[in-house]
Amino acid sequence: MWQTKEKIPFFILSIAFSIITLIAQPDHSAVKVYPLALRLANALIAFITYLEKTFWPFNLAVFYPFPMQINLWQIFGSLMVIIIITLLVISRVKSLPQIFVGWFWYSIMILPVIGIIPVGIHAMADRYHYLSSIGLAVMLAWGIPDLFKREGFRKKLSFTAGIAFLAIMGLLAKQQCSYWENSSTLFSHALQSTKNNYFAHDGLGIALREEGKIREAIEQFSKAITTAPDYLVPYVNRGNAYEKIGQYQKAMDDYNKVISIKSTDSVAYHNRAVVYLKSGQYDLALQDLNKAVFYKPDNAETFNRRAYAYERLGHYQKAIEDYSHATQLKEDYAEAYNSRGILYGILGQYQSAIEDFNKAIKFKDNYADAYNNRGFTYYKLGQNQRAIEDYNRAILLKSDYADAYRNRAVVYLQQGNSRLGFLDAQKLCLLGNCEMLKSATKRRYCR
Repeated sequence: MWQTKEKIPFFILSIAFSIITLIAQPDHSAVKVYPLALRLANALIAFITYLEKTFWPFNLAVFYPFPMQINLWQIFGSLMVIIIITLLVISRVKSLPQIFVGWFWYSIMILPVIGIIPVGIHAMADRYHYLSSIGLAVMLAWGIPDLFKREGFRKKLSFTAGIAFLAIMGLLAKQQCSYWENSSTLFSHALQSTKNNYFAHDGLGIALREEGKIREAIEQFSKAITTAPDYLVPYVNRGNAYEKIGQYQKAMDDYNKVISIKSTDSVAYHNRAVVYLKSGQYDLALQDLNKAVFYKPDNAETFNRRAYAYERLGHYQKAIEDYSHATQLKEDYAEAYNSRGILYGILGQYQSAIEDFNKAIKFKDNYADAYNNRGFTYYKLGQNQRAIEDYNRAILLKSDYADAYRNRAVVYLQQGNSRLGFLDAQKLCLLGNCEMLKSATKRRYCR
């Protein structure tokens, strides 16, 4: 009795963590909640599939999509295999108790993660098999040797079979590791190993987008959407890809689709606002950013974007408040410090501006814009040598930085250093930015 009582706290903790796990699952947009009958059918298939993959780990994938329909023969076939093995194990419980222990270890450990109670949107996951496979190891290690009475033969067979099994598994493991070389190979393999894998199409699209292959990425996002129209993540990702290549209307269409299905999606509002900002529609951008902040008030980037919208609309104090809030949420947010520094400079608060540029450079020491902006602020304060040093640093970090060349040329010319001013003016013209110079300077130095 005491042995049962002492385990009660562990059962309570298990229940508590199970509830926390269910509550903490990420929102996967409008993916339908799978009906109980389908989950039960999938559980039977997964039970047998885990067994298969234990002894022959083929077609392993980072994500297994939930099947929308399952053939009846698969369901009844899996059920019959489970029943037959279970009856055989029970019938030999006295002569082979280790087989009984191993089988029910596997069955009980796999049950909570087999998908009857959905945790995530996958049909199964290789990682859920780790603890349950101990039961199968018990069956192999202690059950099979007892089938052979001659000890000498049993040892030879166990040794030979063990070496062969480990060698094969080692080769398969090496092959499997190669698929994890990068995201492209990982999701490409998942697409080869599974069917209708919208998640893998989306993952491959993200990988291709990061590699700069935008057209190929859009193709993968579109395949994900075609496969699972209710899965909203690829719409956002495809919208981002369209925005990246300047196809703003197509990006808008994707963001609008997400918002029409899920009106609380902060990411869609934020990304649509980015398109509005790039299109100069600051009022509409502000409306979307307000919604994004409402639905996700801890996103520093959203506050940074809204600050920029306020700034473009002339609401400088509100912009400063949002830049400040962004840096509170993300202490090392160099871009927000730089933007607030620019605004302080516009307002003539040069010392505050320099403090912000210092912080931006502290958190991002290769930040050419911050050096250029700090140099301009030093110039406004009459500290020309410091200004030149910052312009030099900005140009060193970014050799085609036209704004820094222009600013440095202005300082050189004011100092009477025509030769260096001429060189910077010439550099501007070589970069195709002659229009950045005043007409008199252009006529004198950029013929």
